[in-house]
Amino acid sequence: MIPADPPATDRRPAVLLSFDAEEFDLPLELGRALPEDEQLALTRQGWQRVVALVDELAVPTTFFTTVRFAESAPAAIRELHSRHEIASHGWKHSGLETGDAAHSRRRLGELRAAEVTGFRAPRFRALPTAELRDAGFRYDSSLNPTWLPGRYCNLRAPRRPFIRDGLTIIPAAVSPRLRVPLFWLGFKHLPLPLYLRFARAALRDTGFLSLVFHPWEYADLPAGIAPRYIIRPCGEALLARLRRMLVGLSPHACFTTHAAAAQSVTPR
Repeated sequence: MIPADPPATDRRPAVLLSFDAEEFDLPLELGRALPEDEQLALTRQGWQRVVALVDELAVPTTFFTTVRFAESAPAAIRELHSRHEIASHGWKHSGLETGDAAHSRRRLGELRAAEVTGFRAPRFRALPTAELRDAGFRYDSSLNPTWLPGRYCNLRAPRRPFIRDGLTIIPAAVSPRLRVPLFWLGFKHLPLPLYLRFARAALRDTGFLSLVFHPWEYADLPAGIAPRYIIRPCGEALLARLRRMLVGLSPHACFTTHAAAAQSVTPR
């Protein structure tokens, strides 16, 4: 078990572990067919595995969840340990529409029977700050301060949490200087010692580490469903790698949710 729920006097850097619990619709984006019931089934399988791991290690975790996934697994949402946080990942993973963020916050709150305060846009496609603030969100974690070809270029964006128009912005973790992304693709493909080296450097530099993964990565993904660089490694092999990473970071930081970390951000 990794020590969790640090006291308010704990000044160690913070690791914010998160999973985007969504329909596994990535194959559709790549022109490959996958029925929605199979998309959701793979996410549910991965969800069970990652929840079992973070519960075993007692690591507080934020699950940015679409309503479509949550409604496919309402018991899993309700029964999630109270140390974990449910935040919004929109109503569905594709086709974000005006008003979806506000509607998702209300519906997820009903399913969880708890207030939902955080948002992360699907594929990091950020919404206007005013829209999220007016919807009742307190923080947004839709900024990846790096360059991802074909997606976005945020190389000038802040790497530390900040407040914009009353909303706390929590960027995803990148390495100092080169801004190597430390989200799910980086975790899959960087040698683990190098990944941990980058992660510890980011912890020293910014005082926090917001890590972004998906439950579906930890399911048994069939070959050919997406390019190999996306789906391999996966399942139990990737789960074992995640365990090693969390244990490797534990001497250097405390673990907390995004909501808890957002409360400590003050205007500069």
